[in-house]
Order: sequence, then structure tokens, then C-alpha cells
Amino acid sequence: MKKRIIASLAVLALHASASAQTYPVSKAPGPASGWHFYDDPEPVPEKEELEPQPSQVLGTPEREAPPAASNSEGSGPSPMSAEWLKANMPRLLNQALDNPTRENVEAYYGAQRVMMDKAERVHVRQVISETLKDIAEAPQPIIQQL
Repeated sequence: MKKRIIASLAVLALHASASAQTYPVSKAPGPASGWHFYDDPEPVPEKEELEPQPSQVLGTPEREAPPAASNSEGSGPSPMSAEWLKANMPRLLNQALDNPTRENVEAYYGAQRVMMDKAERVHVRQVISETLKDIAEAPQPIIQQL
């Protein structure tokens, strides 16, 4: 009986000493990392460099954009109207593709946003008018008087 008690105490002592050892924290995400999961990397100092121009990146000479047509005389469609968008969207897209400067890309995406907003307004008005039409054409319940 004494041998069993001594053997069990020896096993408990070995187990306690083994569990008291410290293990390095794993860098892998998951349960092994414990509460050290939020391990921030050291910040990298930023270098201030000028952004290269798209023409330098592509190796093509930069072309100047053609001058925009003036609407001061009243000729032609007003800016951002449906006619103006239909006439100028292909030109703005080609400018943005050929010479992708910030101004050309912003001009194309701005015109595209205006076109999408106009299309959304048309769609909403169509849905509302169809809903009102369906309500008006729906059969009315007959109310029986008692």
C-alpha cells in the first residue's frame, strides 16, 4: 500500500513539474496562441516618394487632353443631360483608358455615377407608377350592407 502511495505522489510531482514549464507562444493563429492572438507587427517607417505619373509607368509620352467644347452660345446639349452623356461617355472612357491620369479617371467615373443615378430615378418612378396602376386596377371588394 505504501508503494502505491509513493508511486502516485511521484507521478503527481513529475506531472506538476512538467506542467510548470513555460512554452514559447506560437505565432500561428488559433487556440495555441492563447491570449497573444493580437500580436502587432513592428511598424514600418514610410518613405515619402512622389507617385510616378502614369505616363512614366507605362513608358508612353503624356498627351494633353483636347479642349472641351464650350456651351456658352447655347448650342448643344446641356452638361450632364442624357444627350450629353450619350455623346461624351465614349470619349471620357477613351481618355481614361489612353491617358489614365487622376482627372481623366475621375471625369469618367463622375459621369458614370450621374448616369447611374438618373437610371435609378427612372427605375424607381417606373416601379411606383406600376404599383399605383396595379392598385387602381385591382377589383374593389363589394361591401354588403346589413
